[in-house]
Amino acid sequence: MDHLSPELIDRITIHCSTNQDRARLGSCNRRLYHHTRRQLFRSLTMTNPRQCVTFLAHMDAFLERGYMAYVRQLDLSSYTIRGSGWTEAQAREKLTAKQVARWIMGCSLLQQLVIGDELMYIFMDPALMRAVFSPLHRHLKVIDLAGFCDQKVTQAMADLLLERRAITKKDDGEISENDAMSDENDGNDVNGGHDQQDDMMAMMLQTSEHTEMVAQQAMPPQLTQLSFHMCMALSPTRFFQPLFQQLQHHTLTRLDLAYTPVTNQVLQYLHPEQLTHLNLQGCRSLHCHHHNNHHEKKPQARGLAAFLADCTNLVELNLNIHFNGTAMGHQFCRACLQKWVKRDMRHLTRLRVLDLGGHAHLDDALLNAMPTHILQQLRYFSLAYVPAITYDALVNTLQKMKQLEYLNVTRVRALQLTPKITRIPALLQHCSEKQPRLVVIEADGQQQQKATLAIPRAQASLWSYHQHGRRGYYARDHVDPRFKYSQKLLLLDQQPESPMMKYWSFY
Repeated sequence: MDHLSPELIDRITIHCSTNQDRARLGSCNRRLYHHTRRQLFRSLTMTNPRQCVTFLAHMDAFLERGYMAYVRQLDLSSYTIRGSGWTEAQAREKLTAKQVARWIMGCSLLQQLVIGDELMYIFMDPALMRAVFSPLHRHLKVIDLAGFCDQKVTQAMADLLLERRAITKKDDGEISENDAMSDENDGNDVNGGHDQQDDMMAMMLQTSEHTEMVAQQAMPPQLTQLSFHMCMALSPTRFFQPLFQQLQHHTLTRLDLAYTPVTNQVLQYLHPEQLTHLNLQGCRSLHCHHHNNHHEKKPQARGLAAFLADCTNLVELNLNIHFNGTAMGHQFCRACLQKWVKRDMRHLTRLRVLDLGGHAHLDDALLNAMPTHILQQLRYFSLAYVPAITYDALVNTLQKMKQLEYLNVTRVRALQLTPKITRIPALLQHCSEKQPRLVVIEADGQQQQKATLAIPRAQASLWSYHQHGRRGYYARDHVDPRFKYSQKLLLLDQQPESPMMKYWSFY
């Protein structure tokens, strides 16, 4: 073992399936102990307050030994008090916002940060927001916040953003005066000023009386992937608009705003040509165009249709407008949807995932007008809850999709002739003969408890029915459909390990 190179030891450690195995490997000798620390600290996942408090109790030792610099992913999405033996009051007393903020800031090379809904209370303290959206995280690329539905959190986060904007405006003049004095008296160069500023920021984070000054600084410089999935309570005007205004110089590539109250005002701060993955599911406050009002002096917000026309590099696009089977309004009028399908959709040459669920204006004519070269490259296609298409139009469209692997036809009216008669058997027969790559058909998991009876006897050896949460699937026998497609946009091309993230994604 003494002759193994550090690279080989790292490779051996990576192949250990659990942290327990890595810890056992590290107990062999000091050399292995040193190298296994990297993998043990690379991804931190905390599931209960006892784990967090125990980890924080050793925080100083971890910082002193440099272990916190190994952390690349901090996942707090599965945090819950259930099963910990603690009450909610005890957990909040033991685990405070300032402790978590110090924890996050201690991960100097952090790349991914995931926080779930049960830690919403710590966002009541502005120190936590400053720690998350801090420019000191020079390597932070992914921020994933899920399920924030508390109005108190909304107010705290909105107040911090307003404070940040106010301080920035107030200090602009002071900074320019100081720069002018230094140029006149000392002649210091710009790089030296920036180094000095970084040192001041590190000092300010350690002193409570100056933490409010951090609010004027920029966002994490390498932030490219952002998710606010199911953050229904965040204000569109007091949170989302000022936040994305500060992010307007960042190049966001993956953005999940599903079930948030964002409005068209946010679109003006995004760079559509840079987006590769976009989830706008259930965003009922977005509209395809903005009505001109000559009495308003403010510039008109950009329409969703014009914004999507510039999203030419999209790989995944989710425009599903339903929430748990309930219509939430219309993102597109008939004219704008027709224009997007016939004129703009042909430019999406990289598109692989398309969800148009719930759009009432999507009919046979628009389905047949979709560009063939785009349909041929799709891997996932959803028409869930679309009421106006017919079975024949669906089949004709499927014949163009030679690469299709996953089809979602949940509650498509054309497939349900009567409460007892369905066209699922005919669809399965067609897919068996004409769609060799199609392995999963998602159907209604609530109304088809006896869906196995819908599988023709001749196809019984090819298809089987699966139920997973509220979702139901017809899948080829060699495929497990439960984790084939995520409803939540995955910010990384890998399956989430967190149980809560799996719930948001696959149930």
